[in-house]
Amino acid sequence: MRFKRPYKSAINILNAFRFALCVAHGVRALVESAPDVVVGTGGQVSAPACVAAAALGIPVLLYEANAKAGEANQRLHFLARRTLLAYDSAAADFRFTDRQGASKRAGGSAWCLLVGPAVRHEVVGTAPPGRPLAREQLRRRSQTRTALRLPTRGSRLLVVLGGSQGSTYLNCAIHNALPQLATLPGLHVLWQTGNRQHHAYSRGYASTLPNVHCVPFIPDVGSALAAADLVLSRAGAASVAELAAARAPCVLVPSPAVNEARQAANARLLADQGLAVVVPQMEVDDIGIAPRLLGLLLADCPKPQQQQPRQKQGNTNNNDLAQQAPPKPQGRDEGGKGGGSGGPAGSPDAAPDASPPVPAPPPAVLAALRGGERRVPDAERCRTNLGRITAAILEAVGS
Repeated sequence: MRFKRPYKSAINILNAFRFALCVAHGVRALVESAPDVVVGTGGQVSAPACVAAAALGIPVLLYEANAKAGEANQRLHFLARRTLLAYDSAAADFRFTDRQGASKRAGGSAWCLLVGPAVRHEVVGTAPPGRPLAREQLRRRSQTRTALRLPTRGSRLLVVLGGSQGSTYLNCAIHNALPQLATLPGLHVLWQTGNRQHHAYSRGYASTLPNVHCVPFIPDVGSALAAADLVLSRAGAASVAELAAARAPCVLVPSPAVNEARQAANARLLADQGLAVVVPQMEVDDIGIAPRLLGLLLADCPKPQQQQPRQKQGNTNNNDLAQQAPPKPQGRDEGGKGGGSGGPAGSPDAAPDASPPVPAPPPAVLAALRGGERRVPDAERCRTNLGRITAAILEAVGS
């Protein structure tokens, strides 16, 4: 819970009362369920439950999934038996990082343990006994691309992810980029819009393009990442962990809505591994996302012919297309702090304005983009990380 100035304001008094009420509800729920351990994953939602668990003497574990620790975990750190870290860079944000430092203030009970990011088995996949994981991954890639009716040769798949609920900003950005992306022969787009925005975008300009597959949710994200040649995504903790595990080349637009420093730190992890191109949201506001995407997709392809994309419907009048397009979101994306109007400028059928040159794609990202069929997920590390997290939880239960 964060208090605002002036501290003696009515809103702060109300927030303090709400927090105490949430802790009371947490105590009641924990007494009824009688857990052996409580694991907090950060955010304001987990704070009352962790405070209630500490008051009842139940062991508390914290898991920090970001490269930069969030405020909630930093404040709850002194209550935890262990603070599990997905990345070692987050340790700099905590006061107690080892047993010796913790013993001076918390009796040796609060300390950081690097366990690595947690990724579901479904994302990296598992191979049957006797079959190499590389062959199983190639099978998943082939099945997904066949289901999307992609040609076996000369096709590219761009996967757009905005989290399970979709990203208002990324939806608007990719919607504005579709006319330019449609000029690239063989490019297919698998676009996860989220349930709330699917109706508007699926029946807008995207419905006139046969190579755009607009879906509200991708249940099997592992198969989608295996089939993808390039991924456009935010830089949330779960997204970055899954992209790293799948070894998928991506373009990341860190969101300033949640915490710009936190998502930017997550994005830098993939950029350092040669898997990501990090694009600031201000750049997307100025020139859109299409130049960055085309710079990667055109790197090893012949220059596409400048022609109008084939439409699913017979009417190609620009005015009709503008009417089909959903309105550009007003304000800042997802309550964020980003600059500008919160969405990329321009309508779907507007010609791009003159813009500064886009930096050349990093060679490591291009190599990852060209080696899509040879890409093998890091399943062994994912299993190791889950084993470390399980061992830490069991240790807290037995202590």
